[in-house]
Amino acid sequence: MAGHEELWRSLNLDLELHQQILNAIEKSFAEKVLRQPDRPKAMAYFDNVLHGAHGERVKEIIDQKNKGAKFIGTFCIYVPEEIILALGASSLALCGGTALSIPYAEKMFPRNICPLVKSTLGLAFSKTCPYAPIKDLAVGETTCDAKKKAWDVLAKRVRFHVLEVPQKKGPKDRELWQEEVLHFKKQMEEVTGRQLEKESLSEAIKILNRKRSALARLNTFRKEENPPLSGLDTLVVLQAALLDDPVRFTTQLEYLNEELDQRVKNQEAKREKQTPRIMISGCPSVMGNWKIHYLLESSGAVIVVDETCTGTRYFQNLVEERDGDIEEMLRACVRMVMTFGALGLPIVVTEQYPRGLGRTVPELAEPLEAAGTARSVWRSKPARSSSPSRVSVASRVCSPQR
Repeated sequence: MAGHEELWRSLNLDLELHQQILNAIEKSFAEKVLRQPDRPKAMAYFDNVLHGAHGERVKEIIDQKNKGAKFIGTFCIYVPEEIILALGASSLALCGGTALSIPYAEKMFPRNICPLVKSTLGLAFSKTCPYAPIKDLAVGETTCDAKKKAWDVLAKRVRFHVLEVPQKKGPKDRELWQEEVLHFKKQMEEVTGRQLEKESLSEAIKILNRKRSALARLNTFRKEENPPLSGLDTLVVLQAALLDDPVRFTTQLEYLNEELDQRVKNQEAKREKQTPRIMISGCPSVMGNWKIHYLLESSGAVIVVDETCTGTRYFQNLVEERDGDIEEMLRACVRMVMTFGALGLPIVVTEQYPRGLGRTVPELAEPLEAAGTARSVWRSKPARSSSPSRVSVASRVCSPQR
């Protein structure tokens, strides 16, 4: 990460403390990540993403800003990246992952709050985050009390937008979240000086769905009896996903996936059959946090799931790609139900995992109830019909939940 001293000086960073943080990160990365044997060749790209996070990536964003683009700093996966990308801006996660910045946050925050929040605030207060001086907007969310307080503090220093995340999943909560997303859209239009257009939003959705799909494919390799990629290297990829340009990142990840697929076919990964398989859950592991994964896997275990915001929560749901908006789709579904009822045709409604994915949206549920439909939970493939002819209409109208 060296060689960018003039850049950091121009950003008014504390060069001495910033270098201490970089040295600690590089030492930890070399000792824990780079010493792993037989790493896939395609991992070199993701190593470089982390290596250049405070240098090349900062310069790239500044070059984009000089051409008129805007840069948005985010703190959570609830932030709608599609809107940011569709308006020609770039985004990057600003969560802190170093303990060296925590003392600066503890000057105003209690010692017993989340270290992730303190590290993030400390980077801002200690002048060691190179993205802080160049962001046009910071976006946080109300996922915990510590973050709410942190955003209050940061909002006094920088332009800040807070997304109110619903605490429940009822109809009113869906309305609240839709209002929050629309409010964020207006805020982004003000920041960028552009109007959100259907075509650009559709393209942004496709770009980020491709990214999430590639990450989901990467995750499927972890289900193998002998995963072709360590949990530690998977973490490196997941951390890079929050830092890199989405199109470039996805292209490189697809190369890695192809290499991993070949490794599985060649049965190159060899582990003992009784190797403990571990799931990591809880606080996200942002850049600089490799210790837990290293300790577990160097002790003989293999990490096969990261159920965190840097893991499956980030890519498990795709945004539906469709023409029109949700209101148009719902109206079409209601018309379909009413038409079947008028013709006297039977209607069977199935819900897939309603406890996790949610029930049928009220706008469609009410006319279905009025039509006297049969309802069941879809647990497996439906039985084949014995009738000579059959017409099936599949409609999936879900409220996005992360």
